[in-house]
Amino acid sequence: MTFGNCGYSLPAIMGAKVASPERPCIAYSGDGSFGMSINELMTCHRSNIPVTAVVFNNGQWGAEKKNQVIWYENRYVGSNLDNPSYAEISRAMKCEGITVSHIDEVGDALKEALKM
Repeated sequence: MTFGNCGYSLPAIMGAKVASPERPCIAYSGDGSFGMSINELMTCHRSNIPVTAVVFNNGQWGAEKKNQVIWYENRYVGSNLDNPSYAEISRAMKCEGITVSHIDEVGDALKEALKM
């Protein structure tokens, strides 16, 4: 948990898509990490880089919270999040956005995202 790669998945998958445009490319990240690179959705739109981002909303900066577990005896400061709708932000950036609220919806949402 101390690798420190927050905000890495979306830019990395964008590079993978540019390298292999024929392949579907999916980024998986937590909400804290995704918040660090969400502005790259505008790059995807402007540069026509069609990728899919799956964001797990667990309401925390997970890597930072883990550091606080390790070094600060479970005292959490500034690591819990109250997130906006990332799907709405994506749509505001002229990208698609899908929100799921139950695990049974994930498969269909992912299939739909890959069609876009």
